[in-house]
Amino acid sequence: MGDTDFAQPVSGRAKEIEYVSAGDVESAVSAMIDAAVDAQHYEASMTSGYSRGTNVPELTDASDYDWIKAYFEPLYDREPNNASDMADAVGATKESLESGRTTVISQATSMVEKWAGEAQHDFKKYFLDPFPNAITNQKAVVDELRVALHIYEGVLRQARVDAKKIADETKKVLDSLNDCTADDWKVALGLIGVAAAVVGAIPTGGASLGIAGAMALVGAGASLTTTAIDAANIEGGSVSSVLNSCKDALEKAREQMTSEEQAIADALNDSNSGIDGVLSQIDPLDVATVLPHEPTGDGTPNLTDGNTPGEDGWHRN
Repeated sequence: MGDTDFAQPVSGRAKEIEYVSAGDVESAVSAMIDAAVDAQHYEASMTSGYSRGTNVPELTDASDYDWIKAYFEPLYDREPNNASDMADAVGATKESLESGRTTVISQATSMVEKWAGEAQHDFKKYFLDPFPNAITNQKAVVDELRVALHIYEGVLRQARVDAKKIADETKKVLDSLNDCTADDWKVALGLIGVAAAVVGAIPTGGASLGIAGAMALVGAGASLTTTAIDAANIEGGSVSSVLNSCKDALEKAREQMTSEEQAIADALNDSNSGIDGVLSQIDPLDVATVLPHEPTGDGTPNLTDGNTPGEDGWHRN
């Protein structure tokens, strides 16, 4: 696997999706509601008796349509850049792992050369020799988390794009009501398959080595299967019917978003199972290790737990 950075191209793919701020979505929703108010007033003016001041429908204002805002909020209330920042913070550990490997190996090797007997043999065989690969595999685990966060970033970015698109298209339909030429807009949801599209940026080759091959994402084995709902239609011959179709479109988008998020969670669960499978192997030298192994003195190495070895641990003869 070497030092392949699996997360960087995924981050780039996520950032290719347009960034729409929460304010941008809210402004589009406000404009849509203003269009609904205008359209409702126009509807009222077309009713029989309006000019005589009889049987006049009650006119609405913007507050009458606040209910629709709740259907938009789940699509834009989470900041995509937060997921990206978390991925960067997790990625910072890779440099520490790399510098730690160099320090430990250089110091421990010179020290162990002064040892003799089984202690020297076991420490070298089960700790020093596997250490570089163990660090490489730890970095693969870090990249798996980074990749998942960048895929999530892509989902959040696309959710905002879709939310704004639904608001914009709904406004167009509402505006058309005033022209007596009601339009019918089909909104293609970019959320459909966005997780699979972002993860598709992971470089191939090398991921079969070490523990990366057991990872659902960096191992390029995840299909990230999601539901695929029909595109949403914004339509209707009245303000009420148009806004109901907008609500239906938003519910479809939210359903798709949930499906994309679940696909990421499922992939991470698969990765966790893959790591467990690696660590459960009988002979630690026959598998890719995540942690160097601690000789116990009885010929059976244990996973290093971070504690100082006891009197039966490593020692000089």
